[in-house]
Amino acid sequence: MHDPTELAIKKMIEASQRMLRINNQGVEGREGGGISPAMNRHLELEIETLQYAPRDADKLRQLLKLKQRQREEAIHIEHTERLVTEIEMLEVVLYLVMRSKNEDMTPRKLFCLPPPPTAAAAADEWKFL
Repeated sequence: MHDPTELAIKKMIEASQRMLRINNQGVEGREGGGISPAMNRHLELEIETLQYAPRDADKLRQLLKLKQRQREEAIHIEHTERLVTEIEMLEVVLYLVMRSKNEDMTPRKLFCLPPPPTAAAAADEWKFL
């Protein structure tokens, strides 16, 4: 029996690898081949992130928080682009892991959001508006 999470991740990796292969072979009649060097780096980072991402939901959440914090503090666009790609792929893996374990996949739980305010706290906020 195959793990559906690993199967989905494998298919995503294969799709990115296929795009890289097509680009490296070049496209007939076009100068310079297919996709840009930036897209090449993006696909390579997607593959690497998918391959090495933890398969544990708690570890993924911790890693996502770390990467999100690093993205907020990033100064150079190259770092931001790399972190955005990593975060996107980690969120996909987290979704797949949680789906396979039938865990709560509400956006609040999935993307590590703080709990909603209580009714009393929400009422207090409305008093000041």
